[in-house]
Amino acid sequence: MKFFKTGFIVTIVIFFISAITFTGFPTYTTRLIGWFFLIVLTLILMAGYKIKFSKDFKFVVLSLCMYFAYIILSLSWADKFDLSLLNNATGIFLHLIPGCIGVYLLHRYVNRFRYYEVKYFDEVSIFLYIQISIFVISIFTSISLISPDIRVLLEQISVQAGNVTPDHPQYDYRVRGILNSAGAGASLFFAIGLIISFYLFLGFKKINLTYFAVSALSITLAILSTGRTGLIALVMVVFVHSSLRMIYSASKILSKLRIYASDLIIILSFSGFLFLFVVVLFVFRFDNEWLAWLVRDFYYMITLQFDKGTIGKLLESHLVVPQNSTIVSLIMGDQSYYSINRVPTDMGYLRMFYSGGVSSLLYYFSLLFIFYQSYRFSIHSSSKDVVKYLFLVAFIFEIKEPFMIDLRFTTIYFLIYFFVSAKPEIKKVKNYRDFQCS
Repeated sequence: MKFFKTGFIVTIVIFFISAITFTGFPTYTTRLIGWFFLIVLTLILMAGYKIKFSKDFKFVVLSLCMYFAYIILSLSWADKFDLSLLNNATGIFLHLIPGCIGVYLLHRYVNRFRYYEVKYFDEVSIFLYIQISIFVISIFTSISLISPDIRVLLEQISVQAGNVTPDHPQYDYRVRGILNSAGAGASLFFAIGLIISFYLFLGFKKINLTYFAVSALSITLAILSTGRTGLIALVMVVFVHSSLRMIYSASKILSKLRIYASDLIIILSFSGFLFLFVVVLFVFRFDNEWLAWLVRDFYYMITLQFDKGTIGKLLESHLVVPQNSTIVSLIMGDQSYYSINRVPTDMGYLRMFYSGGVSSLLYYFSLLFIFYQSYRFSIHSSSKDVVKYLFLVAFIFEIKEPFMIDLRFTTIYFLIYFFVSAKPEIKKVKNYRDFQCS
């Protein structure tokens, strides 16, 4: 029974965080899940109940409402009518927040008899839900890498949204599985799953070695067969984690030369997965171009050749300013710069600032506050570590692309926040005439 309950929630989380548009469906899965829970929550409120949140959630809503209001207002001075940012802002209230509330309340109801097993039950649960979900999604990507026939079948199930089409030069070794696109976003999405996997195994000790090895290998294959960004994120997290641990160890008088075993395990495990991946390349579809593509950016970074590779492209071609812009116009923003009159840059901060103006600062501040509250109210030290490194990944890799408005990431960040800090509860209104949602 426990397996089926967990499986039911995981199934919902899979569709909620993956944002897949299936062939023949009118919209993506995140929106469908969010709308469903929005209807359910509306019926609950109409039945004479109220939903109570932590006080900090009201601050988050206020900040996001200000962002939403500015986006609507700024349409009046946009050069062209571009609804990209408005769709994103509307989605926050219509499917992102309702979906997170619904998943949390469902989790509380399903586990109502197990809720007090451990004091950090919510934290462990959400990380397990996310990890299992990303593992399942990675299976489709890994299988697509090995079997071209299955790849073709899966690509017919979901709508193609990225630029890695069959005529793309990297099509042979960049696969999307059941997702709508392969690329930096997909790779970073899988990297989050691997980061959580390590902490569930080493920190929470909630998954066994066999499951950890299988899931981590599948996710690693998915990372390396979708893009390089996730690999760079993993190396960065391992480096920062190990450096902080060694600094902490060196600060102890009795353990100046001590290196934590967990750090060694992380480094060795990651190296092992890379080795196994190279073995898979040799056994199945070894391609020198693929291997060169994977390691090229690392070589440029290690040799301090920042004028080459991805970093070089960003510095050379993407640090741009809209033509005929002034300081005032940049501060106010022009929403048409995001899509219709897109400024030729992929950098997330620039795209958000040029199109949203000062409102982009409100949005980033809201996410910063969500990370802060998630870290502050985490009970288990491993929860704090996961939140810390997800924050690091989110705000550093926003430099490359606007990942923080990508639903594959915002759903994960908000889910963690709702499970750790916001914690909505349903309460019966004593006097229905005084009904209110507090």
